[in-house]
Amino acid sequence: MSGYDFRLFLLLVLMVLAIAVRHPAMIAGYVLMSFYLAYENHRSFSETTGYDRFFALLVVASCTLMLPLALYRNPNSAFHYITVIAGLLSAVAIVSRPHEYLKCLGWLLVASQASVLVFLFFRGFDDFPLDTMLESSSSNGITSSIICIQVCYSVACICLYRRTTLVTTAITLFISVVGFGRGSIVASGILVILNSSYIIFSQTNKAIKAIYSAAIFILLIYAVINIGAIIDYLNQNTKIGSGLFDVERYIINKDYSERLSGINVIIGVDYKNTVIERFYNGNPHNSFIRAHNIFGIFYVSAIALATICAFFQPVSRIVRAYSAALIGILLIRGYTEPILFPTPFDTIYIASLLIIRNRSQGTSLASTSRTSATLARRRL
Repeated sequence: MSGYDFRLFLLLVLMVLAIAVRHPAMIAGYVLMSFYLAYENHRSFSETTGYDRFFALLVVASCTLMLPLALYRNPNSAFHYITVIAGLLSAVAIVSRPHEYLKCLGWLLVASQASVLVFLFFRGFDDFPLDTMLESSSSNGITSSIICIQVCYSVACICLYRRTTLVTTAITLFISVVGFGRGSIVASGILVILNSSYIIFSQTNKAIKAIYSAAIFILLIYAVINIGAIIDYLNQNTKIGSGLFDVERYIINKDYSERLSGINVIIGVDYKNTVIERFYNGNPHNSFIRAHNIFGIFYVSAIALATICAFFQPVSRIVRAYSAALIGILLIRGYTEPILFPTPFDTIYIASLLIIRNRSQGTSLASTSRTSATLARRRL
């Protein structure tokens, strides 16, 4: 592992720990490492496109505009503002060397999954084990974090190498099932279907395609044969047994949306006297409600616009469709868990958008390698 790889991997680890542990030291470490990598790769900022600079400035301007009111409501908004800046800077910095980023993100994904599997090995699978893994994070938080990393890793794989991974996706599904949350199970299940489909339909080697197809067909036959046992397990050990409709989140969304009138649409709704404050300790269980509450409609609009425009590129349809589906899965998961906007995970979310916009051309592999080599020579 090179020195740069270590620093990049450290940033990603601190990113996860800042969310999982929620300790001020971890958050500070993530922010400081973000600024350090931004400084180390400062030349990469001159190579960003006009569109990317525009959207970055739009996000920063929208947050800065609302910062005084956000601070009045909640002094912790200062940390959210710093997180926005850190996420933007670190994303631009790490995407300047995309292949190193992909490698380190893969290490992070494997390490995250391995830590959960080791915990399950010693803890066992009874009584919703992931709820006891981290005191500061629920089972949903753990599975949602792994899904976020998995999605961003898959985006980088498809854009840089035109390939994807099925093994880690299957492990993500397994962890989600153990975690019992319906949203995580559905999201990771769709990920498995997406990655399986891409591997089959994009594979040009007929022999390899036949092997993959046969393996998936055998698994499907096995699932059909044991469908009764699978349904019984899901009904007894996951929230899917109670249906896909989440009453609690519906109440949260309904209560918040009913307060959207007049100036509240622009500046966001205060949590005071809402069900979010009274019953959920200020946790909206929704990334978009959280973003709107902190920095208002302009910040939410800036993020939405940046996301949509990332896909207006002359790339192959399959890459664009696959990337859009992956980002869609992550956003849907964000609709039921506050994993984004603004959180440290914004680093890899924004990095994914930048990779889709700038690294998903047909010549991306060669061009990004040349860019990385040029930057490396400049540092020397």
